[in-house]
Amino acid sequence: MQSRTLEDAGVHLPGSLPGASDGGGMSARQPIYKIAWCSTSNPDDTSLLIAGGNPIITRSKGLALMDLGPTPNMLTSSTQVVADHFAKPRRQRILPTPTEHDVVDFCVIPKTSPHYGGGYDPLAVIALLASGELVTLRFPDGQPLSPASLLSPSLILTHPFSTRVDVSAVQRQRWLGMPRLQSQPSQSTPEIIVGGIEHPKPLRRYENRTIVQSSHPNGTVRIWDLGHGDEIENVDVLEIDVARVLQRAVDLKIERVSLAGNSGETAVGMGTGEVIVFRWGKNTAIGRQQEERKPEGDQVITDVRMRADPDVREGLMPACILNQKCGAVTALKMSDVGFCAVGYQSGQISVVDMRVSTDIHESRDLRLTLRLGTSSDSPPKPTLDPKGKTDELQEVSQSSGDNGEGYMPRIWCDDA
Repeated sequence: MQSRTLEDAGVHLPGSLPGASDGGGMSARQPIYKIAWCSTSNPDDTSLLIAGGNPIITRSKGLALMDLGPTPNMLTSSTQVVADHFAKPRRQRILPTPTEHDVVDFCVIPKTSPHYGGGYDPLAVIALLASGELVTLRFPDGQPLSPASLLSPSLILTHPFSTRVDVSAVQRQRWLGMPRLQSQPSQSTPEIIVGGIEHPKPLRRYENRTIVQSSHPNGTVRIWDLGHGDEIENVDVLEIDVARVLQRAVDLKIERVSLAGNSGETAVGMGTGEVIVFRWGKNTAIGRQQEERKPEGDQVITDVRMRADPDVREGLMPACILNQKCGAVTALKMSDVGFCAVGYQSGQISVVDMRVSTDIHESRDLRLTLRLGTSSDSPPKPTLDPKGKTDELQEVSQSSGDNGEGYMPRIWCDDA
């Protein structure tokens, strides 16, 4: 009835040249890795989902979707009518993937029936990229779906690959109350992996929970219970979207993540020098996107509470961004009593008091900064004992040149 490529129809006819629609001659193409014939709730309304088959020179990567529309009646329609049905799809589009890697395999997730290869009324597609990463797309519009509420932690580590994993001990009552208050979007996708029987294991009901924070190159941090040798009482996964808070899609390398075990406050340190602090609370902009206030001048601490996800009622909300332009964040620690300590690549250490009034900008006056090796005075010379050896531990309580109170140098160690 029909032989075609993704762009040209009737390539089996004499005189036809694949690639003629692009204005050029024959071009090398990728192999078709997989193809799925899908339908809506009406079995006669079908579409083709194709991985591969694009010209090698094509830059856009993703899955090709041919919406064929209602199928002609095979009993009353001629062969030419059926051939034209496949030659002229109702619409055709590319479901783009977030990376530049090819899709080498995919799995169609149906809504109800597990038969027909998952092609009956599907709701999502899980694609395997050539890099080994996974990506989940909504069907048929191709919008990317967050795997936090869809897949297990063993799969979200490759969705995309995690670049860093931090572990914190969180109080059991605090952890049990966090994810269950997380409001899902109004048009969220239901769970696509269900079933199985939990194996009973020894319980640690009154001990702290081991909580993992996995960082990913797309600017997301996913928080979940490790549950090693223990029954996982709360299987929900929290997700922090740093890209939304920073309002950019590039330079999203996460260097450090720190989660306070008692308060649940979370700090994320970036390779570009920003530190984003998240607090558990209610979203004041639920269901609507607030207009962001323009910052006044070059502020060190910026209030970003208006950048919260409008679809989340209660959860980890962005509170502020600390940006001192001191290089990449190399050390980060969020305390249980409201202090955040940051160490930078330039050698500077900052301590921010997050307990002040609700206006985050006021905490700028209470920031304490340590600058290592920036004193105008030369450091004190080490004393020598009678044998000519240098003491390993020397007292350097002299003033560093700054007036007032603060963190003063006390001793230094030289074990060379």
